[in-house]
Amino acid sequence: MKKKRSRKRKKERLFFAGLTTVFCLLAILIGAGKLIGLYQNPQITLKSEYLTVELGERLDLKTTIASVKIGKLDDITIESDINYDKPGTYTVSYRLRKSMQEAYVTVEDTTPPELTLVDSVTDYVWEELDISDFVAGVYDLQEVSVYFKEAYSFEEAGEYTVFIVAEDASGNQTEASCNLTRRTDTTPPVIAGISDITTEYGTKVDFSKDVTVLDDIDESPALSVDASSVSFYIAGTYTITYTAVDFCGNTTTATQKLTVKPKPAPAFSDAPEETEEKIVYLTFDDGPSANMGKILDILAAYDIKATFFVTGNNASYRSMITRAYEEGHSIGLHSYTHSYKTIYSSEDAFFEDFEKISSLVEELTGERTYLLRFPGGSSNTVSRNYCPGIMTKLTRAVEDAGYVYFDWNVDSTDASGNNVAVSTLVSKSTGSSASRINILMHSTDAKDTTVEALPRIIEYYLEQGYAFRALTVKSAAPHQNVNN
Repeated sequence: MKKKRSRKRKKERLFFAGLTTVFCLLAILIGAGKLIGLYQNPQITLKSEYLTVELGERLDLKTTIASVKIGKLDDITIESDINYDKPGTYTVSYRLRKSMQEAYVTVEDTTPPELTLVDSVTDYVWEELDISDFVAGVYDLQEVSVYFKEAYSFEEAGEYTVFIVAEDASGNQTEASCNLTRRTDTTPPVIAGISDITTEYGTKVDFSKDVTVLDDIDESPALSVDASSVSFYIAGTYTITYTAVDFCGNTTTATQKLTVKPKPAPAFSDAPEETEEKIVYLTFDDGPSANMGKILDILAAYDIKATFFVTGNNASYRSMITRAYEEGHSIGLHSYTHSYKTIYSSEDAFFEDFEKISSLVEELTGERTYLLRFPGGSSNTVSRNYCPGIMTKLTRAVEDAGYVYFDWNVDSTDASGNNVAVSTLVSKSTGSSASRINILMHSTDAKDTTVEALPRIIEYYLEQGYAFRALTVKSAAPHQNVNN
């Protein structure tokens, strides 16, 4: 009975020992498996190696991992240089211990810009249009170009439908349209402040004074005044034309009447009557000068009188004008400048010069003279080069103003050159037997031979029974044919 129990116990011990051995072997196997796993590479599986994302949006990179073998998802390190605000392709690196997996993320812009236009645009055809006049707003994550869909010409008035395109840097486009109305101006300006006026002889008028131009669009329309027909030194009624033009070309004209009063005629009652049957009027142009003093000495020696038509030139000898007047000679007006180009450029130019020499003579003599000789005479044609028809107007104008102009009926020819032979001057000056002889001579410094010839000319006419007189407004005034 004891032997049976002993065998049974022995069997039980052997069973449990074997069982323990099995468990130990299993533990060893499991531990070895784990140890082996520590030295194997993890495996990262991605949903896709090529990903896309819209510009400006964000991508959760962990969600791109499909699975991980031999490791945990949270242990994966993700590295990337993605700029979600700039289109392009970027690299993403997934790392777990020694294992790495790469993916490529493309940031792209497929969204067109937001473009908002104004409801409509209304302007005038002369105004410059810019695309900003149509655009109320534009938005995009990238730089945007805004431009007209086509090349429009807005020069004509009318209704237009304008198409505008907004395009971002990726080529996405948005198109919108806007209505444009181009208007024009057909209303001419209004000229105000014009009324007919009257002025005294020689008193100028500012035709633009108090004249205004109003326009519904143009703040400063152009105003031109045509007073080319007016002479303040010729009595009469003139028409002045005003023209106003706005920047659209709309034009208004208006006219104004100007009346220039005649100059009161001077009283000539003090001028002596010339009763002699034969009279010689010695006249000398272009002074004063040193030779004018020599001429005055000769006249004084013969106790005769002459006339000097003077200029404003050679100012250092102006005392000769005073001397001549004080010695009883007549002083006439010849011009201040003796410049044909200046005095014959217009009626106004002539009278401005004329008034200047007249004032000078009055200053030097204390008396206003009404004797006049035109440079070149009334028959000159050189004035035609500067103002056609001016002599016809001037000869009438000076007479209307109360002046007497004198030409000549005997020419000494000393104007033909300097130092003309004395014999020639005497011959030319003494060839007339008229009852009234007006001899043209000159008294400039270049006329030395005129001074030399003068005594012989005087003596010739004295021998012929002529009297010598200074000109007055009552003297016979020879007039030549007006050729301009």
